[in-house]
Amino acid sequence: MWKTFFAEFKYIFSNKWKAIGWIFMLFIPLLYGFLYMNAYWSPFKHVDALKIAVVNLNKGGADADNVAKSFVDKDTVTVAGDIYNITVVDSDINSQEDAEEAVKAGKYSAVIIIPKNYSTEAQNAKTALLSKASSSSFTLSDVSNIAKEFSSKAPITFYNSYKNNYLEGEMTNFGAGLSSLALKSLIPTTTSPAAQIVKSLLDSIHTDDVSFIEHHKVAPNINT
Repeated sequence: MWKTFFAEFKYIFSNKWKAIGWIFMLFIPLLYGFLYMNAYWSPFKHVDALKIAVVNLNKGGADADNVAKSFVDKDTVTVAGDIYNITVVDSDINSQEDAEEAVKAGKYSAVIIIPKNYSTEAQNAKTALLSKASSSSFTLSDVSNIAKEFSSKAPITFYNSYKNNYLEGEMTNFGAGLSSLALKSLIPTTTSPAAQIVKSLLDSIHTDDVSFIEHHKVAPNINT
């Protein structure tokens, strides 16, 4: 066996071009394995590079502006005990189409879009909640129904790229955090007894029951 092995080895290196060819053939699988493992081994190490933009289409609306400001910061996600930062920034994008294109082009990893009617619908919901709170039959179910109506009329849209599919679970948790912030838009600014009742019941609503986020995925452009 060893005799055959050394004979073949000697044959391979009897000509430099043969030797280069064999070395090249051995190198390609190693290179492929290295690139593949580098890309998919612990992909969460790339989380810190994610940048999410807030697109406020309702600028000037008090509730929309407050929500937008609440989003802009560094949020954290925890994966296997390690804490990572996700940077959320304000943007000057003025339409949903441009926001979606920014994700496709790779300018942002994801965008949060606050709709044009957000503040109007938030105010309508607060008025409805205070009106209902004045009645003796006001329940958590009433609060939930009004919150659901608000979320259906003025949903916050969250776009992210298919390139970040490995973050699906963390993006879901991130979306729940956005819903919690949006829920605060329904808290009345007054200190009346009715407002206190509304606030108390809103604190009891779970974002699993009322989602304020519409989650969409977009395919990145081929050249990104």
